[in-house]
Amino acid sequence: MARAADKSSIVMTPEVAENCKKSVRPNCMTYTDAEGTEHSIHMPTGTYEIATKYFVENNFEELAKFPAWAGQKYTEADYIVTKE
Repeated sequence: MARAADKSSIVMTPEVAENCKKSVRPNCMTYTDAEGTEHSIHMPTGTYEIATKYFVENNFEELAKFPAWAGQKYTEADYIVTKE
């Protein structure tokens, strides 16, 4: 799959969405805590929603419990198949 150099050029039209066969939730989050320190964390399968909740709540103590981002790859379990 090609990657766009400028993400603003990516447009999810109904026609493009129709051809999507699978999707995946993000597995990395980068945030800046209350002290101004930037952190990148890994969100293992099934933790996207809770990590997002902690972020919205500025609950940096809970976010700090996630593993540090180290370039973890997606596994087949991470993909959500929308079409066969």
